[in-house]
Amino acid sequence: MQKSTKLSGQPIICQILSFIPKTLVQEAVEETSSDRYYKKMHTYNQLVFMLYGIVGKIGSLNCLCKSLIFLESKLSYLGMNELPPKSTLSDANINRKSDVFKLLYYKLLDFYKVELKKGFVCSPINNEVPIDKIKRFDSSTFGLFTDIFKGAGRNPIEGKKKGGIKAQTVLPFDSLVPEFVTLSAASVNDKTFLGQLNPTCSN
Repeated sequence: MQKSTKLSGQPIICQILSFIPKTLVQEAVEETSSDRYYKKMHTYNQLVFMLYGIVGKIGSLNCLCKSLIFLESKLSYLGMNELPPKSTLSDANINRKSDVFKLLYYKLLDFYKVELKKGFVCSPINNEVPIDKIKRFDSSTFGLFTDIFKGAGRNPIEGKKKGGIKAQTVLPFDSLVPEFVTLSAASVNDKTFLGQLNPTCSN
């Protein structure tokens, strides 16, 4: 009997990665040629390390590389043999285009589309409009203490304003998983995002 790769006894990062088929990663890599100029820091490796940082709520690349030391004995679970120098991971984050991860997201969305829609509303609204014809729009602002992003909202009494980033998404009516996402400075008006969308009408 084949051993399950989703057992609770495995590290959390391994459990998460078990839901990302390597075949989909490889397809995305080949379609975008994202590994063309990389000998060691392959796209999959970068994906693993950055997901590890997200799971661990790690706030800097330096802290991430230090934390990865605790993962070293588990690298065999992930199909890797060695940890990267900070400079190697940094170069990959700067130079590798995000297109490959965007493509992987949509491949995963298509791969799990049936599972993602289970348990959600699936009947027409008022027996008139099919659910698959309706989209939802959501805009959320996240406060960031950084000068990179413009501040959001009014100036507080003390005259200081946190930096912010805005995530704007389009979601199907029968799922909670976004099918389109953009990130921008928090000060960007939602009209800018809506202007990127191409609504279609059908009889």
